[in-house]
Order: sequence, then C-alpha cells, then structure tokens
Amino acid sequence: MCAGTRAQSFSDNFNRPDSSSAGNGWSDSLDNAPGIRLGIVNNRLSAIPGTGDSGVFRPFPTASPVVLSAVITDQNGYGCVRLRYGTSFAIRSDGTINSGYRVNFYRGDQSYPSGISLDDNGVNVASISPSFQFGYTVTINYVVFNPDGSVQGRISGDGNTFDFSFPPRTINSQGANISIKLGGGDNRCGNPIPSTIDNFQITPAPSFTEFPQGSGEIAPIVPGVPITFGPCNDRTLKYGCALCSVASMLTSFGISTTPADLDEIFKRHHAYVESSDANLCDQLLFGRNMEAAFAELGSVRIAFAGDNLGQSPDAFLTEHILNRGERVILHLDYSVNGVHAGQHYIFVTGKKGSDWSVFDPGWRSTDASVTTALKSLASHQSGIMMNGKNYVFTILGYRTFKLGQADSFVAQARCPVELLVLDPAGRRVGFDSTGGTNIFELADAGYAQDGAVADAEGLASPLGDNSGIKTIFIPSPIGGTYQVLITGTTNGNYTLDVQTTWASGGGQSVTSSGATDVGIQNTNSLVAVPPPSIQPVSLGGGLFTFSWTAVTGQVYQVQYTTSLTETNWSNLGAPLTATNLAMTSTDSTVSSSQKFYRVVH
Repeated sequence: MCAGTRAQSFSDNFNRPDSSSAGNGWSDSLDNAPGIRLGIVNNRLSAIPGTGDSGVFRPFPTASPVVLSAVITDQNGYGCVRLRYGTSFAIRSDGTINSGYRVNFYRGDQSYPSGISLDDNGVNVASISPSFQFGYTVTINYVVFNPDGSVQGRISGDGNTFDFSFPPRTINSQGANISIKLGGGDNRCGNPIPSTIDNFQITPAPSFTEFPQGSGEIAPIVPGVPITFGPCNDRTLKYGCALCSVASMLTSFGISTTPADLDEIFKRHHAYVESSDANLCDQLLFGRNMEAAFAELGSVRIAFAGDNLGQSPDAFLTEHILNRGERVILHLDYSVNGVHAGQHYIFVTGKKGSDWSVFDPGWRSTDASVTTALKSLASHQSGIMMNGKNYVFTILGYRTFKLGQADSFVAQARCPVELLVLDPAGRRVGFDSTGGTNIFELADAGYAQDGAVADAEGLASPLGDNSGIKTIFIPSPIGGTYQVLITGTTNGNYTLDVQTTWASGGGQSVTSSGATDVGIQNTNSLVAVPPPSIQPVSLGGGLFTFSWTAVTGQVYQVQYTTSLTETNWSNLGAPLTATNLAMTSTDSTVSSSQKFYRVVH
C-alpha cells in the first residue's frame, strides 16, 4: 500500500538581505574553494565574490520521486562573453560539490551549444542536446528524479520549450542531501557575472493510499473500503472504481479519508445519480455536488473535466500534473477479448520514464507481472492479460483536481441529450449538432461524457446511463448570460443542472427537466453574476468616489458603516440597476471621519 507520512516540501525564493551565506538551512559544500561560496545578492542565490564554482546543500529525503523547479541565469565566460552556463542540481549528495545524482545545465558561452547531462557521483552517465540555445534566463519548469534512476524534465526560455528524459539506471550515489552548484563567472573580466538561481522548489511526488475496490470482500482487507456504496447500495467490488479512485486521489493531497467516509459525504450531497432504476442509480457525478462534498474535507476543487480533446495523453498529463500540480483521474473505456465491457476510472500517480504510473482500483493479482502491468498506463493501453483474458483500455478523457478555490461554471445533464454552451461573449463549448463534433472555443474548458461503468468482475451489466452523463466545465467564467442548448439523442426524460461557483463565495444555479427525442432542441439560460469587485477609488473636494464591476441589468446596493464592529450596514441611496460593466457611486466625506463601504448584489 502506498501510504504513510507525507514527505516534506521545500522552497526558497531567496528574498532576504544580501549575505555572504545562503542561509535558510543551506550549508556550504564541503569542498568549496577557500573564500568562494554561494550567498544572497539582489534576492537571488549567487556566487560570492563572483569567481569559481561553488555549491550549497541541505538534507532532503529522496526515497520516493521528487520534483524540482527553479529559474537560472547565465554567467560570463572567457573574454567577458555572456551566455555561459554551469548550473546543476543533485539528489543523494554527500555534501561535496560534485557528488550526488546530478542534472547539469551547461553552455561554454554564446559561441557554443547548450547541453543537459546526468552525472552520478561526478561521473557522466548521459547527456542530451536541447532544441534551443540557453539565453540570459532559463526556466526549469520541472525535473523529476525517480528512485529507479530515470529522470524527466522540461525547460523553457525565450518562447521555447524542451522536454527531456533519461532512462532508468542504478544510482550509485548514496548521500542524503539535495545540492546546488553554480558557476561564478570568469575573473579575468573586470566585473565577473556569476550565475544565479531564483524560485527554487523541490517537492516529493504525491504519496497516497491505495483503496482497491474489492478489498471489502477479498483478502488482504484494506480498512475503509465499504462492501456497498451509493444510495442504492451497489457492490463496491463491481462498480466502485470511481469512488475508490477519488478517495485515493484525495489522500494524495494529505486529506485523511476513505471510500467509506467519502461515500457517506457523497450521499449527503447527492453526488450520485439517484434513481428508482437500479441500472442508473449510484453512478458518480463529477460536478457541483461532488465539489460541495469536497468542501467538508478540505479546499479541493475540480480543475478540469473533459473528453476527446485531440491532445496526446503524455502532453495533457505533463501539463496538468507536472506543470500545474494537479491530480488526474483517467476516464477509460475497455474491452475484454475484443468485446466492449464498459467504462472505468484510474488514478495517475506520477511519470516513470516515457510511461505514467497509475493506481487501478479494479483488480488485484498474485501474479507479479500482472501487478506490474496494472501500475502502468502504457500496459493498460497495449493490453493486460488477466485470468486468460486480454483487457485493453482506451483513454476517453480526464478529471483533474487541485487545491484551492476558483471561479467555475458547470452544466450537467442526465439522460439522452447533448449539450452546447454559449458564453456571454458568444464562445462555444460542447457538442455542435450542425457539424456533429465537439467544439472548444474557451481555454481549458471541457466536455465530459460519463457512460456506464463496467462490472470489474465481468459478471453483470454495466452500471449507469449508456447515453452518458454530459458535463460542460468552464473555468473562470465571465459575467453575463450563458445559454445552454440541449439536443435530444433519443426518446426520454432529462434533468439539467447549471451552476456558477465563485471563489469568494456564493453563485447562481438553475435546474430544469423535461422530455426530449432525437433532434429536439431546447435552450436554457443562466445569468452569471460574479461578486462585485471594488475598483480604484478617488477622494477630493469633500467627495469619495469609487466604482465596481457589474453585470448589465443586475441590481446593486451600496452600503456603508462607520465601524466594522457594527453588524448593521446602512444603504447609500437607492438600489442601482447596472447599465454597463462598471458602476460608480459618490458619497460626501464631510459628516464622518471614516466610513467603510461594500456593494451587495
């Protein structure tokens, strides 16, 4: 089981007074040349006094994968020529300057090519040439050090991006520290320019608890996995892949929960399909009710939900996991011996070489090769032989999650319809019935279609709506009217939930239902009204004037008080109906030494 105490993270922006030492827990490398060390100059880590290579180190555990990022700058070389690089980062360092498992970013100067190399205790073991030459600043978006010796990374600069990787190998370095090495600039220049580092961060890859969906019935038992789940008490062993994946995902954020606990919370917040039809009941809803349930556990939100993006899985996972720090649950479709079985959910746990590690809650095996395959996304895609049957999985889409609150718009429909949303600016997301394709005209917006979940035992029919629960997710919605176009796909009844959620609190929602049939269209609307935001104010001539953001046609009331300890606020004038995207109010300052203002929608 991948469980235990969460490892530490460490970050350093070096924003402290200039100093001849790095401070903040860093120690000088044990073999720095006399009088040469790293210190703080202009809120950056830099060589002191600017000549020679030197380093710093500090303890950091690396038994599990770690992710490192930083911003580095160049130094001058011979003849004062710029664009020289000799910066490196290592894990498992013993405190000496070249020890450890080290990634080097190097360039002779502007006349030479750039390179990235991998050293093990001072011995070069691999190198690669990036697709662009290092400029004055290079952003190390991430470097992932894995216990198996593989390394993956991304760097960017001057509008260019390069992804690199080194394959697994045995690591000889056995130190217990992370370390940084910097070049100090050529001292034959009158004013040597050293390399610098800013915004350094190293974070362990997320640890999590595995919750196999059958562990309530099959030994070894994992505590916290219920025998049944949902309002209709379906067996977790058969259909609990989404519940167990979400519970495991939440533990990777350090949230203490189990599928059993989460099931009770989901039921309280109606995060399952509730139906008298046993074939539909208990399907998990990735939408507003799930987010409401998350609020009981911590500050976790859905960051993205979408299928059929036309983007490679590696590109999507790299962006959302490594660059954005999100967690990702994969929405899969699969077949057994070529016969379609249904849909399935697994949790992506990290990158491993060119592959991605996953936790699949659906199956456990005493066969070591099957266990290994179940932890590999590539194996899922190429096929896993279990009990004489070939299981082949296809990625349909992604559900991503992130800590913190954010503004969002969600439209979710159950039963036989497709959805298309037009935002107040006329941009579309969803199914275009005219062209018969999904369209995405808003950045990071998604259209998800959660179909029936397969029985992991392979003995019963899939659970859920075969026509798919449709969800349109839009981050950072703007104020104004959103139109939701419903197109029927077959005869039946539908329910549509539309909601905005604002990070500062509150939101708007509407629920509608009706009958539909093939090609029948209906339009629903929701006016999104973000909380008003006070704009820059002015004071003069005995008048206080301020503006706030508004939505045309909405009514706002300005209120004031002379003390924030007062519970009652007074209205300033009559309510105002917005006629444009900004409204203004003015008040006299003569009658009071101080006033506090707020705008209420």
